[in-house]
Amino acid sequence: MHEMDHVSKRPGKPGIFASKKSVRRGYRDETGTALVEFTLVFVFLFMPFMTSVIALSWFLNDYLELTNAVNLGAAQLAVSRGATTDPCLTVEQTVYKVAPMLSPAKLTFTYTFTSNTGTVLGTFNGGGIGGALDVSGCGATGTSGASDAMQQGATVNVYGTYACPSPFGGFGLGWVNNWANHGAGCHMTAEITQVIQ
Repeated sequence: MHEMDHVSKRPGKPGIFASKKSVRRGYRDETGTALVEFTLVFVFLFMPFMTSVIALSWFLNDYLELTNAVNLGAAQLAVSRGATTDPCLTVEQTVYKVAPMLSPAKLTFTYTFTSNTGTVLGTFNGGGIGGALDVSGCGATGTSGASDAMQQGATVNVYGTYACPSPFGGFGLGWVNNWANHGAGCHMTAEITQVIQ
């Protein structure tokens, strides 16, 4: 007992019990720190990055569907002379069949028929479900109808527009998309010109 007191009280060397106490005092509980850091990184860095990648992929898919569908629709129109009384609806039905991911209600079309001499034969609008937006005599048969503009050798320019949804809309932040597009919203376009056979 005398030796133990002598060791613990030796000058210049702290005793065993004193050193353990100082270590305990400097130790802090850091359990869960890694989880908090992971959560912060995930929420502020990883999640916005992944959301952007998904939104971009969605837009690219819609754009590829639109361009492919308008191309096929215009090709169908080019070989439909004499076989349809509504050239616009012929294009639209083809587009809806080959692009099932696109909402028909968000699709609009402009058709411009030009003769082989460069004279504009007519410009017509269309789109919507079942051609609900077909106006300016697109389906008419007469001097004002698009079917009269279906002349062999003439060209038809099909301009398709798709109003794509905002990737932020599901979070109640649709205003971000409108602000980024100066209030016009997001629109994808595809333009194809074909020669009527």
